[in-house]
Amino acid sequence: SSGINAEWPLRPGESGGENYTKLCLLLCSPYTDLLEIEEAQILYQCQYVLSGIPTSIFPYDEEKVEFTAIQGVYFDGVSPDSLTDSLYTVAYLGTLYLRIRLFCNKYLVVENHGTVFKAVATAVEEYLHLYLTTLLNLQFSTLLQLVWLMRPLTSQLEALCTILLPEDGLEGGVRLIEYLFEMTEMLKTSDHYKMSLHLFRSAFQPYMRFLELWLCEGTVWDPYSEFHINVDLGWKTHQDYLFWRHTFGWREGVALPCFMKELSDHFMNTGKLINLFRCYCYDHPINRNAKFRPAVTLELGAEASDMNLIQWNKYEKEMKRDIQSYRVAAQMKIQVEEEARMERLIAAKKEKSTDCDSALIPLL
Repeated sequence: SSGINAEWPLRPGESGGENYTKLCLLLCSPYTDLLEIEEAQILYQCQYVLSGIPTSIFPYDEEKVEFTAIQGVYFDGVSPDSLTDSLYTVAYLGTLYLRIRLFCNKYLVVENHGTVFKAVATAVEEYLHLYLTTLLNLQFSTLLQLVWLMRPLTSQLEALCTILLPEDGLEGGVRLIEYLFEMTEMLKTSDHYKMSLHLFRSAFQPYMRFLELWLCEGTVWDPYSEFHINVDLGWKTHQDYLFWRHTFGWREGVALPCFMKELSDHFMNTGKLINLFRCYCYDHPINRNAKFRPAVTLELGAEASDMNLIQWNKYEKEMKRDIQSYRVAAQMKIQVEEEARMERLIAAKKEKSTDCDSALIPLL
């Protein structure tokens, strides 16, 4: 009787079944502090902790960043031993959700680590909204039903934590894009491939904007110095090889993503050429906004890639037609200027000849 909690004596007048249940709890349970709670109240608190909110039976450990389940909880007909695993499972799910939520808050609210991190955090935020919507629409009446229905979400939350919270941390910018690309390749045959692919696509969106502006306009859009082009405007006034060599260059320690490295020279030279035309060939067609310019997109399917190639081929044909028109106009301009120059020379010679004749007349 030394392990029996004095707060739970058997009371006269209770039914034999209730007395028997309490006697079993007192004699067989390893917990010295027992807490009887109605199952409906337990389910209510489970929904709270699954949403990242601590409760009386699911306290929050701030140092470990996790929820725990207090021991000794039971309700009528179910012993604490039977509830322990289910309550720990719920606390574990709440911990996963909370850690992912803190990841989003870190990169969306508290700290600013650049456009790539923000894009990934926004995609994760969308998933968490879907998770909460699913949780609120689950139909269950017992704790076992809730744990069973949460199994698919458990697997997704575990995979998301594995991707977003590696032991050695995450690096931003191009490194984060490469990391998500590698994780997507690893998960290609798993159930979590689509989720990983969505994160990779989201991370690539800011980089696609950077690529599009550089390849089509020669503009470097990099507000947080995440990408690989370094701009030194001090060399932009040089009208020689120094402009080409020093105005735009590779940022130290940052390169193209691993799946694009073979395009590095083409990538750099394209933007440089556009800037060269912009600085020294003001009326070149490439300096004007194109009537039609396809966006830079990330397409992993063959059909979508073919459609994208068709769009770019159309853009190339239009640019070639505009450039041909520009060449014809430039040649006509040169011809007109040459004709005007010849006319001025002829006029000057005539004027000089007239002056000579006028000077000779008095001598005659």
